[in-house]
Amino acid sequence: MLVDGDATRTRIETEFLCLSVCNSDDTVVISFSGHGSESHELITYDADVRDLPRTAISLDALITWFSRIPARRLILFLDCCFSGGMGAKVLQVQAVSRRIESVEARLAQMSGDGRLIMTASAAEEPAWENPRTGHGYFTHFLIEALQGAEGVIEHGRLPVYRLLGNAAK
Repeated sequence: MLVDGDATRTRIETEFLCLSVCNSDDTVVISFSGHGSESHELITYDADVRDLPRTAISLDALITWFSRIPARRLILFLDCCFSGGMGAKVLQVQAVSRRIESVEARLAQMSGDGRLIMTASAAEEPAWENPRTGHGYFTHFLIEALQGAEGVIEHGRLPVYRLLGNAAK
């Protein structure tokens, strides 16, 4: 767990690198709760708002790090503003790509059996924080569900579709 001053770009990259050698039978869950930019970068503790492309975590970096994890099941939770842009930017077809690779090839880098990305907001909207809990609403309700919120746990398990259904209410 990286919190506050430990949640630098370098430390996050290092943790992703450690996960790249996990067992292929493992289940890996990654959660990012912080700030996101309108240009769809994850803002780390040490990011320079005047130079986000070089100091924050870009979509391309996240795709690369995510795709290197060989885990059988991989879940990524993003609780930050504009987090839906992580997926939307990959799937954006109407714009001309800056890369030679096709949209399908870039998406294939992150996709696969047992891979899921859940975001707190759409591509062009903020994610909200509750000052009473000190968490974003997405993180707050995720923690509540994982701790066994009534109506979510089923036979000792947390079905993803049930979690999604309760989150939408």
